[in-house]
Amino acid sequence: MKNMIKVSIVVPIYNKGKYLQACINSILNQTFSDYELICINDHSTDDCLEIINSMMKEDERIKLINHTENKGAAWSRNEGILSAVGEYLLILDADDLFDNRLIELAYNECVQNKLDVLIYNYCRFDSTSQKIFYNNKTAMTIKRRLHSAIFSKTDITDFAFQLTAAGAPIKMIKKNLILQHNIFFQNITNSNDVYFGKMVLLEADRMGYLDKVLLKYRSNTSESISGKTSVLVSNFVKAAGYIKAEMLSRGIYERNKRSFYTYVYKTICMHFGRTGSEMRNCVWNQEIENIRTLLNDGDRCFLNYYYEYWFRDFAQYPPKKHAELRIDNEYWYMLKYETARVQKILSYIRRNQFKVAQWGYGREGMKFVKIWRDEMGYPMDAIVDSDIEVIEREESVFDKDIIKNGKYFILVITAGFVEDILEQVQSISAEAQVFDIQSYLAWGFTFEECTFR
Repeated sequence: MKNMIKVSIVVPIYNKGKYLQACINSILNQTFSDYELICINDHSTDDCLEIINSMMKEDERIKLINHTENKGAAWSRNEGILSAVGEYLLILDADDLFDNRLIELAYNECVQNKLDVLIYNYCRFDSTSQKIFYNNKTAMTIKRRLHSAIFSKTDITDFAFQLTAAGAPIKMIKKNLILQHNIFFQNITNSNDVYFGKMVLLEADRMGYLDKVLLKYRSNTSESISGKTSVLVSNFVKAAGYIKAEMLSRGIYERNKRSFYTYVYKTICMHFGRTGSEMRNCVWNQEIENIRTLLNDGDRCFLNYYYEYWFRDFAQYPPKKHAELRIDNEYWYMLKYETARVQKILSYIRRNQFKVAQWGYGREGMKFVKIWRDEMGYPMDAIVDSDIEVIEREESVFDKDIIKNGKYFILVITAGFVEDILEQVQSISAEAQVFDIQSYLAWGFTFEECTFR
């Protein structure tokens, strides 16, 4: 049977009995059959072991590694990788669900194009609300910049860390890439996939992107490690430090430095935002010297100018001063210091006689409107959202039909939503252009690369 195995699926399992059977069934129901499913039971205290043993009797492709003590998700994933015999690997989570064509589509794409890494799309399934959220994490702007369906590590040096999320489940990876470059998961409680997920991109000679949603990522579960915020910053700083050290030792630091710095600082700010207000000062005092050491290469290390000022203030003032000094609002720094780029946007709007709309009015959308319209006085003729709950809650927010009433320039502040919004605009035949603010002002892409018709 070993000679027939083309793909090894590695699933670390710890107390996921509530979701495990559905997860395994979504793998067993695949249209592709030449795979092995390696289940690593990390000393679960619920019924995970019983579920695996029962399902093993029904399908010989299921293999069990059973720990007699809890070793952690990173250890389990690494053990699964080393025991795998397939040419390609899928490293999945035990509470997620998978399209029944995942293996077939991903494997065929990898073989046909001789890929080291294939990235595909996912959607998020909220366990509490039962809602599905589609978010293309491989941004359309970045796909445009790649110029080719197949790309390498040297093609992405300006945005390697912004290309896609770190998580392993959204990638099919050639096993030899992992072994040849010694890329494994770090043994920390969270962020243990950051090093692995980013380093495979930095070392791959042939990568591809499959524009299909093949994974349903479960969020908002009580068991979710990502939901525990008290150690988010410290563990991420450890992971980023390890990446920096490895890039230096492998001679790839300089070419990826600006993308790395931008990703690291933005992620640190995100994790601080998720840390309870009562904990932020404690975490800042504990980690600020490590953060300063990590991001210590002087000026012009970020992808865009405003990050220099933003990081300077973050490193100087503790969190109790952040709200007062606007350090907790990226858009204030973005619009204050990227004046030349902002003026280019405004000039283009005036020259083409556009109305201006912002698409999206969640937490980040509200923050952007407050700075762009209310403080800077820049034009904003409409706010659009596709979430009916937001539209019903906010009198000033409209559905997409409003953009049919004029010639609109639509600002999108999250690059990952650009493709979906463009499709919605095209579906109503609106005379509008969609503009990727994040890629332009935060990542330094050209105006033309960020404008979609």
